[in-house]
Amino acid sequence: MHVVNMVAGSFSIVSALGRSAPALEHLVHKYGFERRCRRVRTVSVPVLALDEPGSEAVDRLRAELAAAVAEDRCEAVVLGCAGMADLNA
Repeated sequence: MHVVNMVAGSFSIVSALGRSAPALEHLVHKYGFERRCRRVRTVSVPVLALDEPGSEAVDRLRAELAAAVAEDRCEAVVLGCAGMADLNA
């Protein structure tokens, strides 16, 4: 959140698991980014599914990323799961 704050005026967070949302929202407030963070979104797919060839998990993630940009009007998206690191491009 601190890094994205240096390069964008607003951001949304996209994570794999729905149960991560409350913890991520807590961190947004704890770190003082509630004015910059537009929304915390989740895809509700198992993290390991992101590595499975032919899995629709990556397609669902891409759709959620596009929705974050279009609906939240954020300037950047933070990937809220370490399992998404290979997908940052």
